[in-house]
Amino acid sequence: MDLELISGEILPSDYPRDLGDAGIGGRVSVTFTVQVNGHATGCRITRSSGTPQLDAQTCRIIEQRFRFRPSTDRYGRPTPDEVDWDHDWIPSGRN
Repeated sequence: MDLELISGEILPSDYPRDLGDAGIGGRVSVTFTVQVNGHATGCRITRSSGTPQLDAQTCRIIEQRFRFRPSTDRYGRPTPDEVDWDHDWIPSGRN
């Protein structure tokens, strides 16, 4: 069975207000491990948005909120998995 996100998302309300008001955004690329219990751990930035606050916020939210149905081996046992993830922080009113 393949890894599946079952809950958790980064919401527009998670955008740091001061950065959004200043029109600061960018894409953050991260890698993290989904443990056998479905929790995301060990999040690390693989490509920065250029704004440390957005980078840190991305990892913090992923580790706190995201839950997965973990991958399983051929015997049906859950296995840890590495995940690459991108998140685009887009200031409100800007596309």
